[in-house]
Amino acid sequence: MNVAAIKNGKGGVMPPAQTDTVSGMLSASGISKAFGATQALDDVSIRLEPGEIHGLIGENGAGKSTLVKTLCGVHRPDAGTIEVGGESITGWSPEIAIASGLITVHQDVNLIETMTVTENIFLNAEIKRGPFLDRQAMAAEAQQLLDTLMLEISPEAVLGSLPTDLRKMVQLARAMRQKPRVLLLDEPTSSLTADEVDILISQVKSIAATGVSVLYISHYLNEVFEHTQSLTILRDGKTAWQGATSDITLPEAIRTMIGGTLRTSQKIDASTKQLGEPVLKLRNLTLGHRLSDISFDVRPGEILGIGGLIGAGLGDLARTIFADPDYRATSGDIMMDGERVDWTSPADAMGAGIGLVTNDRHRSGAIVDFSIADNIGLPSLSRFSNKFGVLKTTALKAEVDDQMQQLSVKAAGPLAALSTLSGGNQQKVMLAKWFMTNPRVLILDEPTIGVDIGAKQSIKDLILQKAAEGCAVVILSSEMDEIVEVADRALILFRGRIVARLDEPGFTQEDLTNAANASFNPKISTQTTEKSVETIS
Repeated sequence: MNVAAIKNGKGGVMPPAQTDTVSGMLSASGISKAFGATQALDDVSIRLEPGEIHGLIGENGAGKSTLVKTLCGVHRPDAGTIEVGGESITGWSPEIAIASGLITVHQDVNLIETMTVTENIFLNAEIKRGPFLDRQAMAAEAQQLLDTLMLEISPEAVLGSLPTDLRKMVQLARAMRQKPRVLLLDEPTSSLTADEVDILISQVKSIAATGVSVLYISHYLNEVFEHTQSLTILRDGKTAWQGATSDITLPEAIRTMIGGTLRTSQKIDASTKQLGEPVLKLRNLTLGHRLSDISFDVRPGEILGIGGLIGAGLGDLARTIFADPDYRATSGDIMMDGERVDWTSPADAMGAGIGLVTNDRHRSGAIVDFSIADNIGLPSLSRFSNKFGVLKTTALKAEVDDQMQQLSVKAAGPLAALSTLSGGNQQKVMLAKWFMTNPRVLILDEPTIGVDIGAKQSIKDLILQKAAEGCAVVILSSEMDEIVEVADRALILFRGRIVARLDEPGFTQEDLTNAANASFNPKISTQTTEKSVETIS
């Protein structure tokens, strides 16, 4: 079948109408794909029935993203067939996939940041009145889509001015506007608030109820088990299990994913730690209306967890400490070893021994088209240069190799492009690049975002190991269980303010969640346990 682009009369590409129920079905059989010596997919088959939400899970590197990119036309399979609505597709490409009704919402936002929300929603599918764009009609339809998703965003807002979670929702609005037959959702809820997740799930179920097939790829396994009817588990590029979701339990699925039983991190009892004087202090740190009066200390070897809902200001706080020029504190003090500092750039913070793993590795944490070695070595180049500025490549390569080995980075080698790695391995590279600087303070902003359950455990182990070596660690996370597993103490941030402090060991996920939600509901008390939970009024 040679699928031609179907014009809707107003410009752009419109998928075929959804009147034929069978046309909402996707079938891929015997899909194989290799990148050099790496076999990313090996004889994988998957079938989506009309109106079905089909889950796809597996560890990072299992082949999920490669399968999605193959289905949506980015990669051509080395072997196998793809059918849409019972008809075989040849000459597979992104354009043919879209014209066939396969619409993908990728894990990483792939919209144009300098354009408005409306322009992104209608990109390559603009409404025209004669030879001119009908901007009024597009703005009205964009507003309708945003209202459906309960998003308080202006259609005229520039996309780059929005936080990651809202950009992701705009991406979903764009997908909805394209009226898909098959909707491929790659990590749709990562970085979303609980309310936004509920809205998204509701929309996905509504779309499926019209006969659209949905492939739901997520590391949030509870979501997958709650909302899908069927399930495929990939491991090492092969199908490890496939069937009705109700035919397998969550623990069984995890064992199938990782090929064994998941370990738990061994957190050191905070009461046994011999901690010295604080290495980093914040006093009344304020960033305009985004952060207000933030104060805390962190000592060598200590892990301070800072939790909060998406939008609480976690990322703002991380960047302010790291002296990002766009997040320069408007008042308050940062102190290292008891001395007030006045950093004007990240270079100043790095020089003082601060490292920052950001919450968006593609936009601010890495150069994805550069090699793994380039990314790991970038912050440490001065240490590997002689007095003439000539790089000692042999010494640098040896330490990069050592970091990759210690962090178990799975890659063809240090010269492989970062973009060829799975999300979990990319995140390990982000950790490796700061580990190699031997930081005194390591700030981790959502360190396990977008990684699978096995990689999350590895990253938690690495965080605990770094603290055991004497590094002061500040972990900022919207995942409360993550803080419970590794942190000695915890703070809760809400709308840029510290609303609770949990200074005693033994706090639970429930304690943190109650504290985070107390600001929404004054009837919820953060002092519901015998542990010390100080609520800040």
